Amino acid sequence: MTRLLLALCLCLQTMTVLAQGVAEQADAFPVIEQLLKEKKFDDALAAVSTAVLEHPASAQAHFLLGKTHFYREQDAPAKAAFTKAIERRPAFAEAYFFRGLVSSFGQDFAQGGADFKRATEFDASKAKYWFELGRHHQRLEQDDAALPLFEKAVSLDPTMASGWFALGTIVSAKGDHERALAMWEKALAITPKHANTHYNLGQHHQLRGDAKAALGHFLAALEGRPNDIEIHKKVIQAHYRLGDHAKAQPYRLKMFALIAQSPDSAVRATKEVCIDQFDAPGGRFFVYEAVAKDKDFFYWYTFKLTNQKGEIVKTINLEMNRQLGEPIMMLGQNEGNVHTNYGFGYKDLPAYASLKELVLKAHAGAFPAAATTRHGKDGASTTIELRVE
Repeated sequence: MTRLLLALCLCLQTMTVLAQGVAEQADAFPVIEQLLKEKKFDDALAAVSTAVLEHPASAQAHFLLGKTHFYREQDAPAKAAFTKAIERRPAFAEAYFFRGLVSSFGQDFAQGGADFKRATEFDASKAKYWFELGRHHQRLEQDDAALPLFEKAVSLDPTMASGWFALGTIVSAKGDHERALAMWEKALAITPKHANTHYNLGQHHQLRGDAKAALGHFLAALEGRPNDIEIHKKVIQAHYRLGDHAKAQPYRLKMFALIAQSPDSAVRATKEVCIDQFDAPGGRFFVYEAVAKDKDFFYWYTFKLTNQKGEIVKTINLEMNRQLGEPIMMLGQNEGNVHTNYGFGYKDLPAYASLKELVLKAHAGAFPAAATTRHGKDGASTTIELRVE
């Protein structure tokens, strides 16, 4: 009898200790979640590291460690922690979801897609799981697979602006522009400052020739993404189509500054925005806003003369060159293997109307050349310096 009582006492003591451990564990997790919510990631890391040491078998502890690393943009330890959480709780939908995010960010789309699918299998009630699975298929250009997943997401959460945006994007690509417009309007009704939706609506109105409506949406998109080069280009283009060249100027200057600062050589590569077109002897000029070729040299404008066959037979550029120290601008023409410079040293950007007149003069041969360079087939070149009065 004494041994039985002793065993019962030991059992009760063990259960008490376990209960206290579970309680302490449960108490720690909300604190960690709150620290993450407040973006106190260093404090969260300290707290969750302690929780994992004290409760190594806890799936939730490893999951919170993964979330902390995720928010600290430490993908490798985040993925490892989510994997440990899944090993301890094989049906842990949220851990699959976050591991899927980490995998997708790391371009491991196969793992990401598999994890998002598992998340929907273990918990079909979460709209975000269906949405990310849809985005997975969209990234792989599998719109037919993505469409019903986005529809499932918005059916579960009709207030998901990103879901309506994504649906509109796919529907628009399929040619149903009116239905896409309705979906994007729903996204804006939910999140009025949804930059991507404003951008797509701007594109929609621009393609239909409504530059004023397009400009409003592009400006709204720019509020949400003020350093986006592509949106700056769209704002500039809309201003030009409305005839407001002066209003476009600050956006042009900001765009070129962003390009020059970009560490991405692909961004600095030449990209163009068509802003105007007009007839001229020998064909039709298409006028482009041009972008940096590299950090020292770019075109402000490019005028491309196209013949009736659609062939480009001549280009005239307003060029800026920083190679000599202080930036200088010059008008340059390329025709066949001949390059001609029509003057150096523009201190200020000419007004577009004045520049157009200069280009037509250069095209007609009525503008005095400063230098002409003829490039031979063997790569050799000859420059003829001409004095400009």
